[in-house]
Amino acid sequence: MSEGNWPASSEEDGTQDTVWKNAQPSELMDSKLRVVFEHPLATEYGGDKTPPRVSSESKSTNGGYAANMDAEIRRVIEEKNRVEAAKISLERDNNNLKARLAALEAIPQVTGNQTIEGGITVIQVMLISFAALMFGLIFGKLF
Repeated sequence: MSEGNWPASSEEDGTQDTVWKNAQPSELMDSKLRVVFEHPLATEYGGDKTPPRVSSESKSTNGGYAANMDAEIRRVIEEKNRVEAAKISLERDNNNLKARLAALEAIPQVTGNQTIEGGITVIQVMLISFAALMFGLIFGKLF
């Protein structure tokens, strides 16, 4: 049967039913009609993040393949948990560093070009005090 032979009008819906009823099982491709959901929605099993467990009956029918899949699933879940823990740790460290940076930015820094309360820079104050010290030493020795 080709798709071009399908009736297009609603009058011939009865013939479609007879086609499906009278079709030989070997002619039908039921493999395309089967749908397998590998990851069901979280609402189907109560919103829990863990996937539902495979029953022991299916393990015995599949043998080693199911055991390998279970081991692979466990390994992936452990890796996911380890990555999530590392992510949480990095986020905590990042927040701590941001808090320290904000605290350091809030502290006023005094550099050589900044002025103190009187309007004189720190370098000028140091030069004036050095000149006064030298002046005092010179006049102290002479008189």
